[in-house]
Amino acid sequence: MLQVRQSKRLRWKKRNNFSLLLFVLIALGFAGCNELQLQGTKPSGPYIHKVDDYLPLKGQQSEATFWSDGTETGYELKTAVKGSQYIFEAVSGDKVVDEEVYEVQGGKVLLVRAAGENFVEPIPLLEFPLHIGDEYQWKGSLACSEEKHVGTAIIITSVDFVRFKDKSQDAVKVEVNLRIDEGSPRKLSFWFVKDMGVMRTEMGKNLREPKI
Repeated sequence: MLQVRQSKRLRWKKRNNFSLLLFVLIALGFAGCNELQLQGTKPSGPYIHKVDDYLPLKGQQSEATFWSDGTETGYELKTAVKGSQYIFEAVSGDKVVDEEVYEVQGGKVLLVRAAGENFVEPIPLLEFPLHIGDEYQWKGSLACSEEKHVGTAIIITSVDFVRFKDKSQDAVKVEVNLRIDEGSPRKLSFWFVKDMGVMRTEMGKNLREPKI
């Protein structure tokens, strides 16, 4: 009789130990899933080390479509590299209608000229190494003809894409929220594609994008 009771007690103990082990395993698995889900809710932005990946000064773009107030203009794109500067020109006949000038300096991509204005202290568009989602500020001055104006800007980086003829490419989008002489804010937007450069820009009613 005693042996039977001991046998039952042993079976109960084993079953209890197995249940406890199963509970621990489930709890650990649940905690692991929760940890993964938690990590997934706060992804760190892509990390970019080199400026050369996003503004390759040797790779010159050859074509673009220009729009003004929603209407295609027929301008042609000309690019040139002068030292550390990369120059985009919208050309109509022999006349340069608009110009974008970028400079690579000290691990940064800087905006020197755009929309008819020279930024006397160039605006930083990308600062490397860069986490997508970084924000930074600028304060400087702008020169238009012989006039000079005080300017401030908040620069915001995010992930976006650029459409091409046969596909879309991931891009780093840079928004410059610009204010001149305490006036109304203006927005300048730039899309940088890896190994290609600044493939799309939007400045007020003017847009430059790849030919589609």
